[in-house]
Amino acid sequence: MIERNILIIAGDYDLIEQINNALAKEASSLSHAFNYRDALYMFRLQRYDMLLIDVRIHSGDEPIYNLIAGLRLVQHIILLDPDGICEDSNFWVLREFDRETVVKTISEVIAMRPSAAKDKQQETNRLVAGRRIEEVEALLALSKSLTEVLDYNVVLQRVVEAARRLTDAEEAMLLLPDEEGSALYLRARAGVDQETAANFRIRTEDSLAGDVFYTGKPALIGAQGPQKLKTEYYVNSLLYVPVLLKGIPIGVLGVNNKQKEDVFDIHHQNLLLDLASYAAIALENARVHEESLLWARELEMLVEASRVVNSNLSLENVLLNICEQFSKILKINWTEILVWEREENSLYTLALHRRANWRFARGPRTKLKAHPGYYESLTSGKPFWASVGQQQPPFGINQGIESFLFLPLQTDGEPLGAIIAYYVNAPTMRPVQGKTITASNLGLQALVDMLATEDQTNVIGRSPQEYAHDIAQILGADWCDLATYHDDQQTLILQASAGTGIWIERRGPALSLAQNNDLTEMLDAQTLIMQRESGSISTPGGLTLLRRAFARSILALPLINRGRTYGMVLFADTRNNRVFLEREIHLGRALAGQASMALENANLVHDLERSLSDLHEAQDRLVQSARLSAMGELAAVVAHQINNPLTTIIVDAELLQQEADPDSLEYASLEAIIRAGKRAASVARRLLSIVRSTDEETPSVPIDVLDTITGVLALVKTHIEHSNIRLVVELPDDPMPPVLAVKGQLEDIWLNLLLNARDALSGQNQAEIGLRAAYLGDSQQIRVDIWDNGPGIPQHLREQIFKPFFTTKPPGEGTGLGLHICTQVVQQVGGSINLEDVAGHGAHFVILLPAVSWSELHGMELV
Repeated sequence: MIERNILIIAGDYDLIEQINNALAKEASSLSHAFNYRDALYMFRLQRYDMLLIDVRIHSGDEPIYNLIAGLRLVQHIILLDPDGICEDSNFWVLREFDRETVVKTISEVIAMRPSAAKDKQQETNRLVAGRRIEEVEALLALSKSLTEVLDYNVVLQRVVEAARRLTDAEEAMLLLPDEEGSALYLRARAGVDQETAANFRIRTEDSLAGDVFYTGKPALIGAQGPQKLKTEYYVNSLLYVPVLLKGIPIGVLGVNNKQKEDVFDIHHQNLLLDLASYAAIALENARVHEESLLWARELEMLVEASRVVNSNLSLENVLLNICEQFSKILKINWTEILVWEREENSLYTLALHRRANWRFARGPRTKLKAHPGYYESLTSGKPFWASVGQQQPPFGINQGIESFLFLPLQTDGEPLGAIIAYYVNAPTMRPVQGKTITASNLGLQALVDMLATEDQTNVIGRSPQEYAHDIAQILGADWCDLATYHDDQQTLILQASAGTGIWIERRGPALSLAQNNDLTEMLDAQTLIMQRESGSISTPGGLTLLRRAFARSILALPLINRGRTYGMVLFADTRNNRVFLEREIHLGRALAGQASMALENANLVHDLERSLSDLHEAQDRLVQSARLSAMGELAAVVAHQINNPLTTIIVDAELLQQEADPDSLEYASLEAIIRAGKRAASVARRLLSIVRSTDEETPSVPIDVLDTITGVLALVKTHIEHSNIRLVVELPDDPMPPVLAVKGQLEDIWLNLLLNARDALSGQNQAEIGLRAAYLGDSQQIRVDIWDNGPGIPQHLREQIFKPFFTTKPPGEGTGLGLHICTQVVQQVGGSINLEDVAGHGAHFVILLPAVSWSELHGMELV
């Protein structure tokens, strides 16, 4: 009988069965382990006198009998070698497993008694084995703790702390690759100081950690003196092991000693490899868990986004909601929705939403030498308004807006920066001084904080784009920029921009596809374009979009509805050189699909509202036609009622005049009566002309345009100047060819335009009205310009001002017929009247009248 505790370590069930049968009646205690980890666990539970180990079992590349022998836990080890492959002479080897051979071999091994020296060594070995068991227990406890948590960052930190504790190292770190696999970043650390951690980045090429990551094999440095690494510091000993998931490296776990002279050995390597295997599983579990939570959150956000974008059918609100949801879910600071006009081979912006900021002093810039107006405003502290036609906006933003406000920011008289507020449509009323002061104070606070920290967040946690958003709301602007002034370079640099521009009734900024064939291909194929500032792959279209958004990275996705591409959505990150993940791209596509459906619904409603509006306008025109017809009838009655007594007055006055002395006072008075009577008769005729395209009874005669202008000026000049308005008149000294027109009608044009200008300038300081006339010989036309420096006429009203009965004056102060009369008179003459594009800087009317050459008059009398 063999009175011993025997542990059989084998993975071959047949072999185990043979040993069991051989020792069934001989051994007092038999236990089994199937691998190295099972054996370590059994050692923790019980002491064994003998081990029977299958030589075919390995842990990594190492046979486990070598690993177990190194632990020195058991005195007697016999190797089981059924294949006859073991040639190790340091161990007893069994190759036959019948009862007699097995019992005899075990008995012989037991019969060999160790010497006293060996007994002492055995005690030492037992102490070492105790430490090994403690390490195994610690490893098992750590593996259990890793599986208990699913928070990714917590798992990372526990791994490095365990690595440091198991190896008694000064520092431990876990390195994970970036998205492109070109570098390893420090994701968790223990014992590594903050300064070292901040700069810790290792390229996977030509580095020790990179080799471990690529090859999947550990690297051990020890007992060779201090070694300088790629991370620019020295270590006395270092150990890197790969973190493998299903045989694929996902990271590198490392420990090192910089001050301690203790070196790592193969035992530490094996411990760290075991820990790395546990870590890989724990990290994957945590990653899957976090990914599932992320997908759940994203699904919830998609549902919420769908609810928000479909909660309103106003096209403007739908566009704003879509942009805000894109920005919120994808965490981007620039969203642009563009429609595709295939026939014009161009994209046009429908909506542009930005909450953008740039790294300090790295945003778009404007050289002030090329824009002296900005420099003068910055140094003088005086703001100014400008239209796009008068002044080029800074930073190349010159499309889609009508006007902008440049508001300089100073501290102690020194320029600090500027606020630029942009208006898609010129405001009917400019912000009052109190609002510009509030906006300036807010802008100063933002710039002072930025310049103090040279960062994009400040001490109270408020970002520059949040400041810009608040300023835009105060000034009533569509969006607002915050820029800093850099005196050494005479440059204005954009730091933040916030707001939304929407173009519905007219086209927004254009993007030509003529030089960007890849964008056309993307739209046709319904694929995507992704571009980074420092990306390895670049396309002309991608670079164009990158410059368009002043961004460091962009993602462009097609807008698809019912299988047809009708536009594109552009996402941009102005601050980070970002890689859009596959998950984010799928999320963007889902959002784009929702946006397409919401836009289709909103467009249908918008088209319906426009059709209803057109119907109402048509009804109004019918009503106006009826009113004009009624006025015509009334005018005919009034003319008839007035003409009868006027005829009597004029005839009687002419008879009396024939008998009066031409040099007498009575003759002059009768002449005035006749002139006034004829004037009254002409008023009646002009009343009829309002509702008649032509007055067939009144012939056109050659009219001296300058005489009609000077006549009207004589009537209104005093009245205009009494209103504190300066009248600027520029008339040529030389006579101009006449215009064929009905006598008295041209005066109506000048009178109506001058009186409208006077009303627009009511109460304004430094008010000014101008009138200029000139003959254009090349086109044989007379051009008359009448302008003022008032608030101007907003873009959305310009198509309506020439319609009858349309007026912007309060009820009772205007008939709405003045400009309509001007239009009729000009059209009867064969000329044109237009409002020039100077929105926000006064109204400027241009009248072109066809001139008659002197040779064409044929004896006609000039009136």
